[in-house]
Amino acid sequence: MQNYAKFIKDTGVSGFVQIIVRLKGIILLPILTKTLGAEAYGVWSQILITVSFVSPFILWGLPEAFTRFIPGTKELSHIRDQIWSVFIFILIPAIGISIIFSVYHNSIATLLKIPDSLVILLGLLILFKSLNTSLLAVFHAFGEIVRFACFEFAITFGELVLVIGSIFLGLGITGAITSLLLIQIGTFLVASIIVFRKIGFAIPHFSRLREYLHFSIPSVFGSFSYKIVQASDRYIIAGFWGVLFVGYYMPAYALGNTLNILIISLVFVLQPTVTKLFAANKLVESKRYLSYSLKYLLLVSIPSVFGLTILASPLLTIFSTEEIARNASSIVSLVALSLFLYNTSTIFSQVLLLYKKTRILGSIWIGSAVINFMLNMLFIPTFGITGAAITTLISYFFAFALIWYFANRFFPFPIDWKFIFKSTLASLLMAGIVFLLHPKELWSTLFAITVGIVSYTILILLFKGITKKEITFFLSFLKQRNSARLLKEE
Repeated sequence: MQNYAKFIKDTGVSGFVQIIVRLKGIILLPILTKTLGAEAYGVWSQILITVSFVSPFILWGLPEAFTRFIPGTKELSHIRDQIWSVFIFILIPAIGISIIFSVYHNSIATLLKIPDSLVILLGLLILFKSLNTSLLAVFHAFGEIVRFACFEFAITFGELVLVIGSIFLGLGITGAITSLLLIQIGTFLVASIIVFRKIGFAIPHFSRLREYLHFSIPSVFGSFSYKIVQASDRYIIAGFWGVLFVGYYMPAYALGNTLNILIISLVFVLQPTVTKLFAANKLVESKRYLSYSLKYLLLVSIPSVFGLTILASPLLTIFSTEEIARNASSIVSLVALSLFLYNTSTIFSQVLLLYKKTRILGSIWIGSAVINFMLNMLFIPTFGITGAAITTLISYFFAFALIWYFANRFFPFPIDWKFIFKSTLASLLMAGIVFLLHPKELWSTLFAITVGIVSYTILILLFKGITKKEITFFLSFLKQRNSARLLKEE
């Protein structure tokens, strides 16, 4: 019972922190764009996506492997060897990348379309970000979810405070990037001290490194390919149109990216729950959880896509500038639909994870990355950021269709098509109501959002898209208490 209570607490804490982490970009968006302008925001976006893009070449999925191997290791000396072996293995290429960015800063600055002075900071940011990923993964592997979440919250809060402070002190984009680096250095110092006190230090023998790499490398290619789908359009936009247009593109992407918040806590709870039921051969209950999870995701995400489409211009004006809104509001619907497809495919991906079909997932994302890159090279030179949004939608649809196909082959679960129709109809009517309000300023937009939420809720209940029993199941699902009982009673 004590372990169960810990699981509930860890789930709640981690889910809450992940939402805060995801909201960081939305919080910083108006501050960066309104204070520094679209071009500086494009530079900011290029730096962040480069950190995310280069990291897989340094980490090779090894920190994630901690959670697979360390819990089954009893001897502290063996745990110590595994942790420091991975840390040293990551440290060497991380330092190498940092040196490369320092030596070839002129060429890299030209390639990324960012100021030369920021490239060295970028290299150091990649270094400490990679090292921190490996250190914080230790806490996750030991089941110290609250400590792990506290670090993530501290990093997010620290970045917000320092970045905002540096901007208002007039330090510009250089001060903002320096703030990110300072937080990563501080995190490294604190995390390394805690890990050292916890396990001590010994010269690693790299005895299980090959086993770690054998486990982690297959997943890296899928992860890296997904990063290509995320990042290639921004590099190509910068190459053909300049970093200013990245500054136009990214606020629209950040606005559409709010849909990802819907999937975080849901999958965090769903994955271990379904895995446990599946392992116990409770296949009917596993399918019911997957089916209900998909329905709950669609219940919120379908009207969100309609709402973001209708409110794209006022929201971008509020969160960024009128200049960005003029140039990017037309692509918000494409980005939102792309991320809708990605989030929906995440539910079906759970089936492939149940059957350990990670190679299929990796292959799908590799194919999606190839399609994305080729179409970007074809569309972006002519159609600019609109072409980038179209290719993103095509790539995500490709991945969604194949993931759905293979999931249905291995473990088909019911899909409530009547509900999807009702939700779409309710969302369409809601969008019409919001459109008639024609909001422009902050308060009128907030009023329109409130009206949209209320009208959609009333319509979906009138259409009987969701029943009282399903609402009860959803609440119990979040609490992780009475879901199994409710499933059996049906």
